[in-house]
Amino acid sequence: MLKTESYRKGIVYSVLFNFIARGIAFLNAFVIAFYFGVNSTTDLYFYILSFVTIVASFINGMDTFVLIPEAMRLRHQKTEVSSMQFLNFFLYLYLLLGIIIAVIIIINPAALYFSISKFGYRQLSDNVALLYYSALLIILVLMTNLQTSIFTSYRYFTMPMVVSMVNNILSLVLIIWLHNKYGIKSGILGMIGGYLLNFIFLTWYMKRKLHWNFGFARPGLTRQTKRNLFFVQFSNIFLYLRNYISVYLLSGLPAGTVASYNYGQQLASIPDSIVFSQVGAVSGIKMNELHAQKNYTELNNVFLRVSKLLLFILFPISGLIFLYSYDIVHFLYARGKFDETAVVEVSRFLRFLGLLLPLGVLMNMVSKIFTAFQKINFVFYYNIFMNIFLICLIVLGVNFYGVLGYLFSYLIGYAVVVIALFFLVKHTMPEIKYLEALGFLFQLLIINGVITCILWQLKENLISPLNFHFVFKAILGSVLYLALLFFAAILFNLGNYFKRNFYFYN
Repeated sequence: MLKTESYRKGIVYSVLFNFIARGIAFLNAFVIAFYFGVNSTTDLYFYILSFVTIVASFINGMDTFVLIPEAMRLRHQKTEVSSMQFLNFFLYLYLLLGIIIAVIIIINPAALYFSISKFGYRQLSDNVALLYYSALLIILVLMTNLQTSIFTSYRYFTMPMVVSMVNNILSLVLIIWLHNKYGIKSGILGMIGGYLLNFIFLTWYMKRKLHWNFGFARPGLTRQTKRNLFFVQFSNIFLYLRNYISVYLLSGLPAGTVASYNYGQQLASIPDSIVFSQVGAVSGIKMNELHAQKNYTELNNVFLRVSKLLLFILFPISGLIFLYSYDIVHFLYARGKFDETAVVEVSRFLRFLGLLLPLGVLMNMVSKIFTAFQKINFVFYYNIFMNIFLICLIVLGVNFYGVLGYLFSYLIGYAVVVIALFFLVKHTMPEIKYLEALGFLFQLLIINGVITCILWQLKENLISPLNFHFVFKAILGSVLYLALLFFAAILFNLGNYFKRNFYFYN
């Protein structure tokens, strides 16, 4: 399992193990919902995890876009040692940055979180242990994220899923075991334990399998690398500022909003994380190699195959989520302290977040292309304008329409960005036939939109009145959806897109 893999096997194994990892993550969320429900305490818990993720993701943003491509270049064009020295410098830099951030939090955690959220000082003081734990978690997340990226560059494509499984299993066990004594703190304690175990294991495995030398030597960063690092991190400021503003504004809405968003987002992200994150990660490494070989024709083919396949898979999933969001949430979470109000709130988030799945495919695939072409300067301007645009929409939406304004802002913003990317890709990377992928997206949007409207009418007027269990009704509706999609695929000859085998070279 933990060994180098071909790209084809990498996709298969990654999807399989990520499915298992996401299943364990869902059990974790289910247990939290069962024991603690949706309230101000779970809001704070999820806000802290969001804050840790935003900070770590901002710093780790260098990994995929600059550090790993540059390390692979050094490995292939120079020596293995030079690649290790390059990555070691950033491993130690991340450790230093994590410690500095942790110290800032520890000095006065309640005051810090009061200044960066809309939670009351009393609530923060009553849960100060959670705030302290976040300091240690940031250090561990930073280190393990870079380590898993290193393993991925060596074709250990299942390593990120193994790390995720360990984190969620330990968190799950501690919540069940210690929830009566430590409350929701048991969840974050489990995550700290999981990341600590992963850090120790990954360090040992790097030494054993990759023959890693952890000696420190300041690498001679090229001018291009420094420039890329600057552009990526500066542009990432706006991405993570958007993420921070989103969770900040949600923390000021009625109690339970942050938790409802997180439960809905976790469910909505399952298809994306199982399918796209793994296929995208493997295809991203492949496109990096094809660009290094200057094989632009095959690079474009990989982009189109992956994009079309993912769109074809995610559109019907998005439609079914829209139709059955309430039933999904009720079936999965409506137990323990997770009451009817929580079901309604979470299903509202899930319904709209599910609509973003297909749009996110092209946005993410274009980011992989930018990385492969090392068009960091264009990524810089793209990220700045896109995120400023989304921030403005979110602020206006939340201020005027609350939760619904937040959801519609993202939906409108993503749609505008996907269309605008056509002009950017055409100007910067004419080798990539983005218009073909965009046309396929619109074709599937019309087909799945019509099917969803038909199923909505059938659901409300024909299926709902039936004296069947709601799960059976949802299954019946899903079967009808897939049947209509099958006939639409025949009618519009969609099979032509998939006549050639989808593959990656070994």
